Amino acid sequence: MDKIAYTPLIPGNATELLHTIEGYKQQFPKTVKVFSSILLAHNERHPLLEDWLILPHFQFFWSHVDEALQSFENLYTEAEQALSPHGFSQWIEETVTQTDCASTQVLCDRLYDYQLQLYGGLYLARQGLSPEFINPTHSDDPSPDFCVGTPKRTYVLESKFVHTYEKHASFWHRFNEPI
Repeated sequence: MDKIAYTPLIPGNATELLHTIEGYKQQFPKTVKVFSSILLAHNERHPLLEDWLILPHFQFFWSHVDEALQSFENLYTEAEQALSPHGFSQWIEETVTQTDCASTQVLCDRLYDYQLQLYGGLYLARQGLSPEFINPTHSDDPSPDFCVGTPKRTYVLESKFVHTYEKHASFWHRFNEPI
């Protein structure tokens, strides 16, 4: 893969962020697996991604927000139980593939998309169903996220993170709106 020309907002390299994430491996193993997998997969292609610290997902590690990391760990633990370890691994692989982008704004939106997918799958599991993650064929054609089968029917679920018309404006407002 070719390196993408990219100028980070916060200079440096992603190595220090990766070491910080890896430091949480004992306390939050599933959370570290998800986020270090994303960072490791893209570090070679995007070696100057210190501005990933703009993203709350990575800020939680950097700023030691254990409550947020515990929330992710709970989500990933429940998702692994609902989807099976294999289904959860497929979800991680898809997340890593789909978050390979040169725009911090797109990366952030995709992280939210994939987090929302898990909540959708967990909703189905909490209803007593057994959701299966649908690993797309990596085409531009839309495909559902999960399917569940009952004795009478098969259902599919597509989760969507709603964006404003202007995605860059949405990204900016998400982190700059007064509380």
